[in-house]
Amino acid sequence: MTRTLVATHGRTALLAIAGPAVIGAALGMPFGLSKLLAEAGMVTAIVVGLSVFMIPALYIGTTLIGAAPSADRVGASAASALRAGGTLLLGLAPATVFLIATSQTRLVVWALGFLVLAASMLASLRILFSDLFTTSAARLRALPVFLVWSVVSLGLGAHLFARSLERSGATTIAQSVIEPDDKE
Repeated sequence: MTRTLVATHGRTALLAIAGPAVIGAALGMPFGLSKLLAEAGMVTAIVVGLSVFMIPALYIGTTLIGAAPSADRVGASAASALRAGGTLLLGLAPATVFLIATSQTRLVVWALGFLVLAASMLASLRILFSDLFTTSAARLRALPVFLVWSVVSLGLGAHLFARSLERSGATTIAQSVIEPDDKE
């Protein structure tokens, strides 16, 4: 039983970490090896760290309105959502790497990063919501809290991601449009 439990949680942790790390590495690829490694760590830290930071706020918010599932269920659902998001990111990684490798501007790195991470996070949020709130009444009661929590979480994640890209050399979106890479 313990061996099965460890193997299951190990696979979940591996997928939850590997997906963001691979996408982060792809986003850092145009800026050199050090930026590749830095972005792999940074995107992973943002996705996993922000999840760990924000899940208790969701639990507290749903407790205040009387719609919270058990803490064990919240933890299991969060792990399931992170695993699904990581798996989705791993699936999108080859196309992301191809598009970044063949791009001519830094704007592509920004756009692809936001698009791929947003798709993964939105899918993860959908899984988390459906796992946590299984009845129509619970979903209806928890929806306003979940929506506000989701917007705050996504906003924080987008801000941290944008700051991470700026530090990695991707400058800003406005500068990316005005000053394309000199790859010619």
